[in-house]
Amino acid sequence: MKKVRVGIPLAIVIVMISGYATWYTWHRHVVVAQAAECDYQLAHPETAPKMRAPDGSMVPVMTPCLIGVTPPSLLELIRGRIVFADVPERMQVNPYTFWDVLLGRYSVSLNSGVLCGQSATTTNCSALSLTPKFESQPYVPPDPSQPIATWISATGTPISLYGFSFELPVGWHGSVYSSAYTGNLHALVQSESSDQGFTIDCPPSGKGLEAATRFSSEERLFAAGGIDYSVAFEKWTAPGNDPWYFLWVRMAHDSSGTYCLAQGSATPDIAQAMQTMYATWSAVN
Repeated sequence: MKKVRVGIPLAIVIVMISGYATWYTWHRHVVVAQAAECDYQLAHPETAPKMRAPDGSMVPVMTPCLIGVTPPSLLELIRGRIVFADVPERMQVNPYTFWDVLLGRYSVSLNSGVLCGQSATTTNCSALSLTPKFESQPYVPPDPSQPIATWISATGTPISLYGFSFELPVGWHGSVYSSAYTGNLHALVQSESSDQGFTIDCPPSGKGLEAATRFSSEERLFAAGGIDYSVAFEKWTAPGNDPWYFLWVRMAHDSSGTYCLAQGSATPDIAQAMQTMYATWSAVN
């Protein structure tokens, strides 16, 4: 009887440890598979699934991937070695708790200590300041050729892009570029030529979001050609980053693919512009 009383708790402990080991190994496998899928999607955009756009054409749709890191293997944890893989360049793993380790849950942020790449400069990195300087830089389009379209917004005048239309506050202007390889569209939208503005990508690239927290979200639907679409206006923040606005255009009730993604820093002028876009985004008439 005494052996039974000792054996039952021991068996429970063994089952719990075995269950955790199985879960952690599965969780890490999922993270590795997701990272590989994102990398493949970036390298082969032509393989992205296609859906019907409002103008009737079939267009690729892509889901941006959250930037994360591959947690250490279970064997590394047992050995006390917490080693991360797939840490993006110039990023660092944020401080984590004991529970983060157990759950394999980590996030990344900008690493100000590696802003200098020694291979890219003749100046000794140790002599340079490690304090990041977030200064506005000249905009470089994805294709060195001239934009395929330019426009300036006016009251009550819709702007067409990728089979959709939207309005902006008066005086905003945009430059639209087309990828020479995929045909995807990329637009830079600014209130003044000296402003950083925000961008619209149709469809978006596969990566680009750090592990983030969503502050707010609102969503509306519109129909075109018998298809329901959703437009979501959201505010996000990530560790070490300033808040950011996103405007997602997807097929309603299906968040697996994104037709267009607008994104820009959370400033009052961009908030107003993207709120107007959100309220007026629809199919081209």
